Amino acid sequence: GEVYGRVSHENIPVRENLPPKPANSYSLTKLMSEQIALRYETASKVRIVTARPFNHTGPGQSDVFVCSSFAKQLALIKLGKAEPIMKVGNLSPQRDFSDVRDIVKAYRLAAESGNGTYNLGSGRPVAVEVILHTLREIAGVDVRIELDPARMRAAEVPVLYADISKAKNDLGWVPQYSLRDTLQDTYQFWLLALS
Repeated sequence: GEVYGRVSHENIPVRENLPPKPANSYSLTKLMSEQIALRYETASKVRIVTARPFNHTGPGQSDVFVCSSFAKQLALIKLGKAEPIMKVGNLSPQRDFSDVRDIVKAYRLAAESGNGTYNLGSGRPVAVEVILHTLREIAGVDVRIELDPARMRAAEVPVLYADISKAKNDLGWVPQYSLRDTLQDTYQFWLLALS
């Protein structure tokens, strides 16, 4: 979903027909990869399907991502391996968080019978603050929250989430995992990994 860049309020939820406007080098490389694939499709008559996943998470994800970072910090606190202080960045952005297991299922369905481009996500915005609150509830620990300047992003987009109706209609794909279940599984992963 990064290929869309800074999306105006009237274009949210983001649909596949919104022209991409990469806002950073990472998103530019994603769009360039799409263009290379489409050129290959034209030249060699191979069917190309493009997936544009939004924020997905789950057990085993690196702790450089927000859900996994919060889950790992809380697991360390729960296990007595860290002080009850959580370092966080901006908690107000709203993103389209989904489970990686749902996204992988969509990849398979798209590869088998898809056509064109598909946005993949939950189809709803969730504030990073809600992620933190839910994980704190799951962990059952009291913590002090500290803003960490190193975790703050410049020019954060306030709200970004996908319209996933094309994937639902074309592929029969519907996300199965609730956000709470995903966060629970991610927290349990870190508890086991750090024990």
